[in-house]
Amino acid sequence: MLYLLLLISCTASAQSYGLGFHSHTEVQDRRTSLDLFPNTPWCPKDSFTLSFELSFLPGHHEYFGYIFRMINDDKKNIDFIYDERSNLHRRFKMVLGDDLTHIAFDLDSNSMFRIWNKFRITFDPAADRIIFRNDSTSFVQEKVGLSPSSCLKLFFGTNQYKQFQVTDVPPMKIRNLQITRGGKLQYNWPLDERDSLTVHELVSGADGKAVNPIWIRDEHYSWRQEQDLLLDGYASVAFNPQTEQLYIADGDSLLIWSVSSGQLSGIRYANGPQPLLRGNQSLYAPSTSTLYNIYIDHQLVTAFDFKNAQWDQAHKQGPVTDFWHFNKFFSAGDTSIYLIGGYGHFQYRNVIFRYHLPTHQWDTITSNGDHLVPRYLYALAPTPGADSAYIIGGYGSQTGQQILNPQNIYDMMVFDVRRKKFKNYST
Repeated sequence: MLYLLLLISCTASAQSYGLGFHSHTEVQDRRTSLDLFPNTPWCPKDSFTLSFELSFLPGHHEYFGYIFRMINDDKKNIDFIYDERSNLHRRFKMVLGDDLTHIAFDLDSNSMFRIWNKFRITFDPAADRIIFRNDSTSFVQEKVGLSPSSCLKLFFGTNQYKQFQVTDVPPMKIRNLQITRGGKLQYNWPLDERDSLTVHELVSGADGKAVNPIWIRDEHYSWRQEQDLLLDGYASVAFNPQTEQLYIADGDSLLIWSVSSGQLSGIRYANGPQPLLRGNQSLYAPSTSTLYNIYIDHQLVTAFDFKNAQWDQAHKQGPVTDFWHFNKFFSAGDTSIYLIGGYGHFQYRNVIFRYHLPTHQWDTITSNGDHLVPRYLYALAPTPGADSAYIIGGYGSQTGQQILNPQNIYDMMVFDVRRKKFKNYST
């Protein structure tokens, strides 16, 4: 049984908070809603500005729905929507009642998915107009049906309010919702919750209410189970950071799980089941855009051919590995895969293997510098250019023999690829 657990990271910003919205991939009752004034409508009387930041969640097939719906005196809706179906490429739109306004624009894909986009919308009841601004565009819309006596409801995403119910919401996230009046901040909902249906407002105590929220901050603190799979054979996994896909190699197929959409697909091996052995590992190398499966004991590194749905070398039966839980990384500098450590048959290891991809040559590397204690079950992280790799912790012994004082290891080592040198940063 393989369990997929996920701790999500957010590439859109270093400030990882906000409210994410369940969208079309969920049934209607499980989609996300945010009600800013859940108890009674808000009656502003004079001009105010609503501002917020928005970004889209990548990896979805459909982007359509209500970013927000404002309801004026339970009579008329003012909607800010996204419509990917528009053939005019002005997919952000504002709607008054049953009519489109001339407020319509686009953002490039980099802006939509990788940064937070700030919108500022001024509602002026006395002049009966809306002034819409973002970082690159501004619009003025007259005759919107507002008056100083207007009382408003404001929903982001879906809502179940009277005859104004909507269920379509784009896969998005928002944060830093604010309302200012006369240049003074009146309401501030940062949307930095972790586990709550109450959306705390910091200025006036006017808390909002969320339904089916995805709290971005909590995604960085808590693990959640995504799926559990019953697989055929001894599976191994690799991650493709270019497409944010997790590859799961098992005995008869390659499964592909999308981190962004949560969708699982599979490719059955064209050449039949493969005897993946216990202790095999998989690795995706971004610079070669290739998925590899590795079994040290057979000195086997085989690449997966996605077009023909097969590994380029046959797996074969063999003994149980001597290299349980080794760790590995790909170095673009010398186009090689480095394999370090492991455990098998009562022996912890600190051997370093290098597999040179262009020549298919295996080498055993002699290192220098500080001593790497033989170990397994340690963490490894290469630098962005993979000219070095950090090695943290693990379990092993000074001599490598399991019988002689095995223990947890708490050091941090750095392996310099070019100099083949270890440096201990814990002493």
